[in-house]
Amino acid sequence: MTPLPARPPHRCTFRWLIEAPHTNIGATRVHWGSGQWHQGPASLGVTLTESNIHVAGATIQRARLELRGGEDSEPGAGLPSPALPLALTVTDLTLTEPALHTGDQLYELGALRLSGHWRQHELQLQHLALESKELGQLTLREGALTFVDAWPLQAAVELRAGSATPWPALDGRTASVALEGDLGALAFRVDAPGEPPLEGSGRIDLLAAGLPFEASATLGAGDPLPLSAFGDLPPRLADIQLQPPVAVSAQGTLERQRLTVDTTADIPDYGALDIRAQASHAAGRLIFDELLLRGRDGAGELSADGEVSWREGIHWSLAARSSGLDLPTLAQPLRGSLRGELRSSGSVADTSWAAALSGIDLAGEINGRPARITGNAALADGELQPDTDLRARLGEARLRLQPLPAGSGSELSLEVAELERWHPQLGGRLNLQRAHRRRRRPAGGQWRAVRAALAGSECRGRHALRGLRSG
Repeated sequence: MTPLPARPPHRCTFRWLIEAPHTNIGATRVHWGSGQWHQGPASLGVTLTESNIHVAGATIQRARLELRGGEDSEPGAGLPSPALPLALTVTDLTLTEPALHTGDQLYELGALRLSGHWRQHELQLQHLALESKELGQLTLREGALTFVDAWPLQAAVELRAGSATPWPALDGRTASVALEGDLGALAFRVDAPGEPPLEGSGRIDLLAAGLPFEASATLGAGDPLPLSAFGDLPPRLADIQLQPPVAVSAQGTLERQRLTVDTTADIPDYGALDIRAQASHAAGRLIFDELLLRGRDGAGELSADGEVSWREGIHWSLAARSSGLDLPTLAQPLRGSLRGELRSSGSVADTSWAAALSGIDLAGEINGRPARITGNAALADGELQPDTDLRARLGEARLRLQPLPAGSGSELSLEVAELERWHPQLGGRLNLQRAHRRRRRPAGGQWRAVRAALAGSECRGRHALRGLRSG
């Protein structure tokens, strides 16, 4: 069967010239086959002639545009094809509390000002300005939209971020955005000069479920960017600085995304680390396929994988491996590097926390002496857990943290033959053992030595040995 040809859009014609330069209109509703327009009170100047309407200096309250399929829509199209049956020219129109209702979606906007022309399926905008106290300002310099097929469009937009932007560093920044394509394959380019400069591009499908997208962005050369610019963070994290360039790419939908980040971080008391992260996110769960940290000037590298979730509290499980990574300078007077692997897991809730290191197998050199660390260590709410069994050997120094029988607690033993190798202001030998029983926690959580002996020479220096806290 041969399909019937599409019905040409109906055209309205006014037989008289009508001019109303100072017009006040009450609530109004206009219907056509594929939609309707309704609004609150309006004041405007109107000129009607033949099939043309010219509106100037208008203010319209609570305007709503609804678009749907109808008898003037093209048959078989996925989107409605609204065709205005007259030529509408608007100069300096202000809408307060406007909204767009298309299909099942309702988009409520802030105050809006525009100038443009709409006839049949063609909408041309010479100027559009949208203001929102929280999100900022949007200004359309020029744009064209055709209400056929997937609604092809082309536009040049300027964005000025407001106080509610998710990245505080963007507050007050201005970006230029170029849009081209249609609602099923809309390409965009972003250019935000400033400090740091931001460039990005991508593509999004506004018609598919979940809004599939792909995008990439680069923070260009400029001053180092502290992590504190991304929001409130703990002091040690807030002091880390990202060295430009920072490259980020993402793809996926609103529900699931895959992310890649490449940057260099300057970490206080450590130095620069090249960082590459590849992860996927869905429903409050971030899975790291690869997290690679590489030190500069032969400082070694560390790789990790695992996941972090924050749906009900914070939970993490990570496995890390290193071919040899230098110890941070905050560990002074310990100097050297370690290689090997370990696993970290834990959780943080409102009133409790737990953290564990397991499968520890590290070897290397510290302070010029061979080092080896093996075993497991676990804490929960400040208490050492019975599955803790940690052994460390640093040259002639030995440490062991192990459980007592029946899980009643833990025992710490520490032997250091030459204290001056580990702290320049100490000397002598140290032999210490401590039994910590979970049911008899000393007041204040202090670990007291059951037996401590100094042999060979006295322990001397300005720093006294202090008790170890169990939490």
